[in-house]
Amino acid sequence: MNESADFDFYFIWNFLKTFLNTLHSFGTNSSNYGSLVAAVLAAMITALVIFLIKESRIPASRFCGVFYLETITIETAYNPFKDMRTFRTIIMFTDGHFIQGTSERTGEISREGSAEHIGDKRCRGIVNGRIEKNYTRGSVLHLQIVEQGRKRDSSIYLKIPISTFERKGALTGRFYTTAANSSGDVLWQRQSFEDHPSISLLSQSS
Repeated sequence: MNESADFDFYFIWNFLKTFLNTLHSFGTNSSNYGSLVAAVLAAMITALVIFLIKESRIPASRFCGVFYLETITIETAYNPFKDMRTFRTIIMFTDGHFIQGTSERTGEISREGSAEHIGDKRCRGIVNGRIEKNYTRGSVLHLQIVEQGRKRDSSIYLKIPISTFERKGALTGRFYTTAANSSGDVLWQRQSFEDHPSISLLSQSS
């Protein structure tokens, strides 16, 4: 156990001891000691139920495997990037909290047309992140992708709210990238996108 973990443990333990001593002191001076204890127990049980529901709705396996990402650029310092839709395939693993993985940029659709990236034409990236589990409000998926570029590497930050009841549909969020200081919307899902350039180019050639 490292120093940070030791500090967290002792801080929590001291807080609990102080809280229980204060509760006991208040209860012994109160004529409604039983009601007070019942209220505290009810609050603890409610918190435990919320915790279990959240944990069951957001299992680690939900964010392990292959995912498909589409980013839509809305704001950018480089005008040709505006309204560009970029597609990536992400393979990642999580222990339920921290995330590791890789990404490949597989295509894009811009004002100039569509392009599919195949083989060594794909820009690879390293994915790191974490799942921010909030038990009284919505949880959030935070990801950073450090991606190779033709001239230099760039960083992409994704913030994707997690719907505990969503299973098959896409999650939506926001992104920011150091490539031309661009930002915009994100679509994140398990299935490949029907409007991916590989599919649109195939339909045009047939």
